Amino acid sequence: MTRSSNHNKMPKIPILMYHQVLDLPERNKKIRNTSPLYCLSVGNFSAQMQYVVENGYRSLSLKDIIDDPARNHQKSLAITFDDGWSNNYTNAFPILERLGLTATLFVITGSIGNEQHMGWAQLKQMNEAGISIQSHGVSHKPLSLLGSDDIVDELERSKKEIEDHLDSPVIFFSAPHGMIDQRVLDAARSIGYKAICTSEPGFRHPYGEPAILKRINISNGCQIPEFGQIVKGNRMAILMPVLAKKIKNVIKKLLGWDNYRRIYRLRYRIGE
Repeated sequence: MTRSSNHNKMPKIPILMYHQVLDLPERNKKIRNTSPLYCLSVGNFSAQMQYVVENGYRSLSLKDIIDDPARNHQKSLAITFDDGWSNNYTNAFPILERLGLTATLFVITGSIGNEQHMGWAQLKQMNEAGISIQSHGVSHKPLSLLGSDDIVDELERSKKEIEDHLDSPVIFFSAPHGMIDQRVLDAARSIGYKAICTSEPGFRHPYGEPAILKRINISNGCQIPEFGQIVKGNRMAILMPVLAKKIKNVIKKLLGWDNYRRIYRLRYRIGE
């Protein structure tokens, strides 16, 4: 695997990571389906997207970024969503369409059509409207904890299923729980993925085969002044998320994945 060490050749570009866009705040629910840190209100999402347009930012596809890393990416960003929640279609999609913004949606193929997740008809409509539909695996299991054959199956089967249903190329993968290792990178490259998105916050992206794209999680607590600094690429604006991610990785290593997830679910009252 070849990676450039010359950061001057890598675009400094914010890749925003969203999950759920909700009418009812997740933190108000007694039993949640995900962490409130991965949810934001329709009003906040709309205000953020309005800010993007009013301040002259371009929303790029991930393909735009990796195909021409040397181009001028000033006042550019990328918008991504993980998991394939149905509220991405009902709440986020109309806002993006109205404002003329593009985005990339990473779907868990094993959840397509399940309760609270989009079906193929909705994904097809979004894809035809210019929203790129890419892979988030089959089961949402952390790939670095799987055997090599299971890693290949998750990458290969999800890619094929999306391409078969939407007749559109799948070359990007969002790593479930942000967890990858060299086996994942090697398998992704051999299967035809051009880049893997992680949940590591940052503006500089290591290019290689595949490229690794860092992303910044946007939660409901991110108000417009902070959001403005993030899309501007101000490193100070992501200092706390970078530190929090480092601490989280240490805790995962100390506790082990199963214990970490058990405590995480209890902490945020997440149901099975």
